[in-house]
Amino acid sequence: MRAARVALEAGAAGTLAVSGLAKLERMLLGRAPVYSPSLMAVRLSRKLIGRRPTREVRETAGTLMRWSYGPALGIGFGLARPSLPQGPLARGALLGLAVFGFELGVLPRVGATPRLRSWSRSEVALLLAHSLAYGLVTELAYQRFSARQPFRPKVSAGFYERESPPLRPVSDRPDVRG
Repeated sequence: MRAARVALEAGAAGTLAVSGLAKLERMLLGRAPVYSPSLMAVRLSRKLIGRRPTREVRETAGTLMRWSYGPALGIGFGLARPSLPQGPLARGALLGLAVFGFELGVLPRVGATPRLRSWSRSEVALLLAHSLAYGLVTELAYQRFSARQPFRPKVSAGFYERESPPLRPVSDRPDVRG
């Protein structure tokens, strides 16, 4: 159970890293990249229900997509990690390249992004950087989180061993007149 939690947290750390990169990607392209979760939400909504979502729905759906996809990938990575090559750079790069390949191959096929031939070279390069950043941060976070000692309070007769300070009688309080 602890391994799954560590993997989930590592995936969330990777997701946080790429969420921060999203602003840089927008700045470099002058617009949102085609693989932006909010734009994928628009494309999928049009495909599935035949209409464009409102801006609020689009942004909420994009956030939900990113924050469910990234941590879930972390769990998958945690399961595959023992069979991957040793070393954080190798593992992180391999995860990043796997995400990159998946997003280039699957997302256009399901209609979440336009066909690959319509992407700019900059978008492909930024997706590669984005995916590698996710992979490296996820691997480094996994190492860090798995090295933590789990919290185990010492319990004695149903109580924590460390006791709270003794309570003082109300009459000893300086603000209460006796």
